[in-house]
Amino acid sequence: MEYFFSLVVLFEVLELSWQRGDNFQDYFINLYKYYTKSVLLFFALHPTFYLSLYFQLYYNNFSFLASAITILKGIDLVFKISVLDKITKGENLGVFTELFKENVKISPFMRYFGLVFYPTLYYLAYFS
Repeated sequence: MEYFFSLVVLFEVLELSWQRGDNFQDYFINLYKYYTKSVLLFFALHPTFYLSLYFQLYYNNFSFLASAITILKGIDLVFKISVLDKITKGENLGVFTELFKENVKISPFMRYFGLVFYPTLYYLAYFS
């Protein structure tokens, strides 16, 4: 089980490293680079989503927290793809247009939030 927790942290660091950006514009530019290369590559660069699915099925753990992790990761992936699809098609981003126009900064807390939040949820879902 310790191996599992180490893998979660390692994959979160991997996702954090390629999804970096000081503001929302830089963040989505990095996402867009991989999205335009290949959608499959973009999916492959989200290993924690697949890890959450795998361990939920492997340990047969369908508790609230285990399911919440998978759902949150899935919503995050779908949200990114929908925004990137709208950018690719040149469509209006709605309320998110202001985030790009005003070049809103991403705070260090927000940047590293997933690195603390998700491993904590994994710990509570699988180790307690």
